[in-house]
Amino acid sequence: MAQAKKFDRLVIATRNPGKVKELTALLKPMADTLLSLIHFPELDLVSETGSSYEENAVAKARAAVAGTGLPAVAEDSGLEVAALGNAPGLESRRWAGTDAERIQRVLDGLDGLTGAKRAARFVCAAAFADPEGHLIVSRGVWKGKIALK
Repeated sequence: MAQAKKFDRLVIATRNPGKVKELTALLKPMADTLLSLIHFPELDLVSETGSSYEENAVAKARAAVAGTGLPAVAEDSGLEVAALGNAPGLESRRWAGTDAERIQRVLDGLDGLTGAKRAARFVCAAAFADPEGHLIVSRGVWKGKIALK
């Protein structure tokens, strides 16, 4: 099996400290130096206005490449709850204020439902882009159900 290319510097296209920590742990073997958008405060964040997780991830990765001249990785993800019409979905982060408020809104929306009626899935799309125009996009889905509390 061929060994993956290692980069001198790679940008994680987010300013979210939690995501930076998670993605740093995953991407550490891929680069000598991992940077995030925290290191580039002059760059504007891309609005997540795409119609899919993939579109949002690609837009963020390409914007990071354009702004830094470095290869970049970005992701977009969300929780899709079947009984809520797959909400919050693409709007997961904006669906309610804090994490606790988002959790409570989901639980309130499922009040009285049990078993398979609490079906949900977590969807994540990741995109890699580089200054030469290469683009790799991947999507993962984790199925489950929402706990009662």
